[in-house]
Amino acid sequence: MLEAAVDAAIGARFDGRGLFADFLSRCASRQPAGLVRLGDGEGCLIGYPKYVASNLLRAQLGRWFGAREFSEQEIMRLRSDVISAVRDATHLCLPTPSRLSPSDGKLTKDAGLVRALWQTLLDEGIVRPEIVIGEASLHLWIQRQRKLAELFRQNHHFVFITRSAAAVANIVGAFGLRDYEEHIVPAETWSRKEPVSTHYPGRYNEIRERLTNLPSYSLGIVGAGILAKVYVADMMRAGSAAVDVGSLFDGWANDIPAARKMLAADGERLTAAYLAKEE
Repeated sequence: MLEAAVDAAIGARFDGRGLFADFLSRCASRQPAGLVRLGDGEGCLIGYPKYVASNLLRAQLGRWFGAREFSEQEIMRLRSDVISAVRDATHLCLPTPSRLSPSDGKLTKDAGLVRALWQTLLDEGIVRPEIVIGEASLHLWIQRQRKLAELFRQNHHFVFITRSAAAVANIVGAFGLRDYEEHIVPAETWSRKEPVSTHYPGRYNEIRERLTNLPSYSLGIVGAGILAKVYVADMMRAGSAAVDVGSLFDGWANDIPAARKMLAADGERLTAAYLAKEE
C-alpha cells in the first residue's frame, strides 16, 4: 500500500521547526539551500500522465495560466522542470500522510492528487535520507511564529518574485531592507484580470536567466505558484538560497483574495507589520 511505502520512506522525519532552523542556519553561513512546498496542485502536474488524467491536469493549468492551450510537449517540459527542481531541493514541505486517506474512506479529489504526488516522489526516488522534510503548511507557521523575521534580519541581497509589488514594499519598509530586487509576475487566474497569463513561457524564461546572474550570494523570497519551485531551484543551483512562501505575499500586501478566505480570519497575523514586530 502507498501509506506503508510513504511511512517507510519518511519515518519520523516530519519536523517543520527543525527544517526551518536548518534552512536559517544554511542561509546564515551562505550555503546553497532551496525550500520547496508541494501540495495537490503540484501532484496534478508531476503525477501526469501515470496517475492523473489529462482533463484534470488541463483544468489545473487553466487555474494557473488561464485560457491558454498547452501542447503535450509544453506540458512535459514544465513537468520535467518541476520534478528536477523538487529533486534538487534541500528542504521539502509535503502533505502529511494523513491526507492520503480521508477519515470517511471516500477518495476525494484532494486525496487523489496527494496520492499522485507521493507516488511520483517515490517513483522518482526524490524522498532521500539527506532531504529535510516538513509539513506543506510550514509557511503559515513561520509567519505566525515570526520565525521568518529571522531571515529578513540576515545580511543578504534579497530577490523577491511575486505578483504583488505592494507586498514587497511592505516587507522592505517593515524590515528596512536596502539591498534587494523585485520581479513582478502575473498572478494565477483567480486573482488576475487578463484571461491569459503571460507568465509562462515568456516571463518565466526572463526570470530564470536573471537568476543565473545574481550577486555572489542572494536570498530568494518566492511566491509564484507552480513556477516558484523552479525559481527556488535555480537560485540554489547558482550557489544562493531561496524559500517558497506562497500565499504569504497576500498577507504582506494586506490583500487576501476571496479564494483564500480561510486565511482572512487570521489576517492580522499574516501582515508584514506583525512579522516585523519585536516579541
